[in-house]
Amino acid sequence: MRPHGCTLIYYMNLIRITGTLILLSLSSCLTILQPLVTYDSITTDDRLDGSWIGENSQVILMQRFMNSKYGDLFKEKDFKYTKEDSIFYTKFYVIHFSENNLDYTWIANLCKINGDYYANLLPDGCLNEKGKDAYKIEGTEGVEYLATSSIAKLKWKDKNSLTLHFLNGDHIKEIILNDRARLRHEYDPLFDNFLITASSGELQEFLKKYGSSEKLFVGGRTIVLNRKN
Repeated sequence: MRPHGCTLIYYMNLIRITGTLILLSLSSCLTILQPLVTYDSITTDDRLDGSWIGENSQVILMQRFMNSKYGDLFKEKDFKYTKEDSIFYTKFYVIHFSENNLDYTWIANLCKINGDYYANLLPDGCLNEKGKDAYKIEGTEGVEYLATSSIAKLKWKDKNSLTLHFLNGDHIKEIILNDRARLRHEYDPLFDNFLITASSGELQEFLKKYGSSEKLFVGGRTIVLNRKN
């Protein structure tokens, strides 16, 4: 539960410790509080399904939600959902890869803005060799963490070659703090934590207006994926 009297900055400091650890491989990525993708904007792309080869010959598995380890979720009696929920969740993608003896799971969903595909990427878990949470923080039991995510634009060379261009969070922070663009946010200068708090609609409008500008992506993380034969 949220401790009495705590502000969003309190949670940002928890994010600094937890979410940032999981997002280490995505240096300079933009961190958002509200999801980019909504019930009425979600879409899919069948080209994503399958095994991919990333940097350093890393194998990355992308699966549709119902074909993943979460596929039986809707069969659980305690899992409450509506028809709209089930349609929404089944359009999710589950991404799995291993790095430095840790198993990472990400949840992704897509929307299309001005003809471009954008992925909303949410770190879902990181397990060590014993199958335990690698980033569990002692003394935070019962605390409700904010689920933060990041955004990448998808560019296809062909059906077997894909590049993810992540928004450069440092650049976006700079233009927002210098009033060159407007997007709701929280900023903690003490820890230099910057969190976008804009609504899903505001995020989509921001990308409609600025998404075609290469400046949003230059200096951000780029991941090239090639389909595994």
